Amino acid sequence: GQQAEIELTADDVNSLIAANRDKRWKAFVSMEENRLRLQTSVPLGEFLGRSGYFNGDIMIQLNGAQSLEHPQLNRIVVNSKPVPRDLLNWKYRSRRLRDYIAEYRNSSDIGKIEIRDGKLILRSRTD
Repeated sequence: GQQAEIELTADDVNSLIAANRDKRWKAFVSMEENRLRLQTSVPLGEFLGRSGYFNGDIMIQLNGAQSLEHPQLNRIVVNSKPVPRDLLNWKYRSRRLRDYIAEYRNSSDIGKIEIRDGKLILRSRTD
């Protein structure tokens, strides 16, 4: 019930990924200033029931702390192509991506997220 904050380096995040991932997919995180880069290879069958892999080079840039209730994604690039700013309104299995984030926010008590000085900073909700 108290406010808390955790700072994770890219090495910390990569260790968490390695400890919790399925052997069929791979992911690697790097961070610099206010940008997080995720390189991933995920079987499409995991999400879409199709054969093949999604091989992505994803870059997320945040300007300041962002609420997971209404995140403002300043820049997302997938495989060198910008993703439209309305990405969180896209649907997966008839639910908006924004709804999945809200569900995660509610179950994890993460209130704000920030990428700063090459670190991922997570703050607990204060409500």
